Amino acid sequence: MVRADRGYRLRWLLLLIGMAGVGAAALGWALPAWIARLETLEPDVALRSIGRLLAVMWLGLVLPGVYMLWFASRVWRSGRFPPPKARVIRDTRLLTGAAALARARLLTLFGISAITLGVAGAVYLPHALNELMPEGRDLPWSTDHPGPKKQTPPLISAQWMIQTRGTPC
Repeated sequence: MVRADRGYRLRWLLLLIGMAGVGAAALGWALPAWIARLETLEPDVALRSIGRLLAVMWLGLVLPGVYMLWFASRVWRSGRFPPPKARVIRDTRLLTGAAALARARLLTLFGISAITLGVAGAVYLPHALNELMPEGRDLPWSTDHPGPKKQTPPLISAQWMIQTRGTPC
């Protein structure tokens, strides 16, 4: 049995509370200001801004994925879970042998999945957002140029999307 480290538990609790506070501030103050700014932009500029934000959010999966791979490598090398000198936030039964290696395989799978999803989402997103633009109008990162540019309305709205693309379904 690996005993919980109360100081480590407190640090994680404070970190989670801090992250929740930052998230609440972002939703309460920064998001409304950002949306108000988006409403004043041209559609292609607004979509580029949305794409950047979503790409950064997807890339947020990479760091936890790297940590999972690092932790899995410690489990692989030691043959036990949790590995030696690992601090835990709750009392944890020590696993060795096949059970520990099964945890290492799961951590490796989740780590690779998180990194793959994070990078793929950040890379694919600009191409998916480019599909929202009317034909003949590309976002700045687009590689294909289908034809002359059309005049775009100042705001993206459901009515404008229906008029230019047809019904949404």
